[in-house]
Amino acid sequence: MVARFVSVANVCKNGGQTMNIFESLKKDHQDVKAHFERITMARGRAAATGKRTFDSLAKMLEVHMLAEEKIFYSELKQHDETRVSAFEALEEHRIGKFLLNELKGGNQASEQWQGKFKAFRSIVEHHIEEEEEEVFEKSREIFEKSELEEMGQHFLEEKQRIMAPPARGKAKRRRARAA
Repeated sequence: MVARFVSVANVCKNGGQTMNIFESLKKDHQDVKAHFERITMARGRAAATGKRTFDSLAKMLEVHMLAEEKIFYSELKQHDETRVSAFEALEEHRIGKFLLNELKGGNQASEQWQGKFKAFRSIVEHHIEEEEEEVFEKSREIFEKSELEEMGQHFLEEKQRIMAPPARGKAKRRRARAA
């Protein structure tokens, strides 16, 4: 199989070793689970802490999902063995995004928000478990090590691109200040 990602150098290092797509995704998954725990533990105690943690989780998940869809799932859709899994994961993302948007506008102290958060957490944790146990295994059979490493690098680059402020906005602000 010819690597599709040979144009970008592997510069992503984790303890001196290149991170592949699985390691990059698993790191994000661990961060998401830690945020879920902090939000659950903060419930009823420090509302400001819970809100900051939730806002951080929301941003992290939004960036993760966009990058994962563009870099990983787009590749999975190209192969018969993983196409259905890719579409299932995309559907789980769609549902997750819907719930995330509803949670953003809600009152974390309300029972309705807490119930919705529990459902959201359950969906995300199911998605993570299925992805790490089934999708990663199928992907190992399809992609070469170098391809997985390149996808890992592209995933991290895509996350950085998504998080970067839009260049046009900076130029407009500079022009407005100069006027």
